[in-house]
Amino acid sequence: MFYFTCNQGLSVTGQVRQDELEFFIKGNVSLEPAERAKPFAWLPDECWKHMTLLSQQFPDKFGTLLDDFAEHEYKWKRWYDADAPESMRYPKEYKKLSGFHRLMLLRCFRIDRVYRAITDYVSSVMGNRYIYRESKKQDTKLLFIFSSNSVSFHILILSQGSTATRLTCGGIFSDDFVANFLLSVSVKDC
Repeated sequence: MFYFTCNQGLSVTGQVRQDELEFFIKGNVSLEPAERAKPFAWLPDECWKHMTLLSQQFPDKFGTLLDDFAEHEYKWKRWYDADAPESMRYPKEYKKLSGFHRLMLLRCFRIDRVYRAITDYVSSVMGNRYIYRESKKQDTKLLFIFSSNSVSFHILILSQGSTATRLTCGGIFSDDFVANFLLSVSVKDC
């Protein structure tokens, strides 16, 4: 299980915009198929839908993504098939992307690797104190107390087998603590 807090400071400094965060959390939830046909059978349909929305919503960074993907199958397939694509050089000019934009692209292709990548991202941007490990339950309780103000929000990402009940029953949350925003996303459901 893994926990991180983002505060308004990331938005203020321009590191993460609200629309980027929303895409990262939700992806493409439309029931409609992608307008453009998927060029390669090996890519799951959901991945193509996410890529299509990413290129439409963020043309400054991802406007040529669909064309780049179609023109360079070998590079993308090699990256997609890698054990840890988040640790590899991203294909084409996407290797120059900033940390959160890299997460957005990875989310399109390999949702199974987002847990590891976001742990690395939060650690590098905000520090290790924002990474929850079960052995640091008391530290996390303090983190919630110190970060509970009107300009922070909390995101809790649960890996398979984790439950929010374990957090609440485990004493991290108390009756007198109320988080401003708590969002639980199961990696299995993404």
